[in-house]
Amino acid sequence: MTKRIVLMGLTCALLLSSAWAIDDEESAQKIMSVEAIDWNVLAGFLPTGGDDVEVSDLDGGTMNMADPTNPSAKISYSNVERTYT
Repeated sequence: MTKRIVLMGLTCALLLSSAWAIDDEESAQKIMSVEAIDWNVLAGFLPTGGDDVEVSDLDGGTMNMADPTNPSAKISYSNVERTYT
């Protein structure tokens, strides 16, 4: 009788842990499908310069590509840079 109770408890624990894993995977998929901020918007957070500071032109871009480990998902990122001298 106690073996049956223990076995039932373990089965319930396994079912609950697999349900949590599915929720975590769905959450991860939602995060992976988020579009990156446009690099022009991101550039707005860089300082424009100051007194006696030369500022270069902006250089940057936004990249979107399929995730090589999961073709149904995509990878999206932006970068922007500016040099101050």
